[in-house]
Amino acid sequence: MNALEAKMQDARKWLIIGFVLQILIMVYFEVTEYVDLAPFNDVATTENSFAASLANDLPKLFILIILWIGMRWMTSPTYLFLYFSSIIYYIVYLILQILEWWPRYIFGATPEEAADYYEKFSKTIKILPSWDNHLAVDLQHNILQTITITIIVVMIITLVKLWKLRKMQLENEQK
Repeated sequence: MNALEAKMQDARKWLIIGFVLQILIMVYFEVTEYVDLAPFNDVATTENSFAASLANDLPKLFILIILWIGMRWMTSPTYLFLYFSSIIYYIVYLILQILEWWPRYIFGATPEEAADYYEKFSKTIKILPSWDNHLAVDLQHNILQTITITIIVVMIITLVKLWKLRKMQLENEQK
């Protein structure tokens, strides 16, 4: 196996790790959305679960399908652009999660937010303490955010490997 083939195999390994993590986050979301794992989650109060599933999983499924189909062209500029765009999607997804959960913990919640929180998440597990109107993010969402961060890191590592592989391929073609 030459150096180019080794780098190709390494990049493919990282792509597959990223795919597995993306499948994991979809399965995790669906399980925690529909299966009562109290006190880990509180599905009894989940409203609009189907809409939430569609909004969360359709873009991820689309990303997976496009990147899987295009994997044989993994060093093409189009694939690299699509892969980069997928990273942006997950960064935006993480930002939305942070904006949804962390301001209530860091800055405190309004009375309306607190009432909604206590109705939906008062019985769930938290790893951070709550105090006054500062409401801790529940473990279910801490894990979701951790998986999202892991996906972003793995995808960035993969993109760097793909970029280096493309550069190596171009150098070999010039020889």
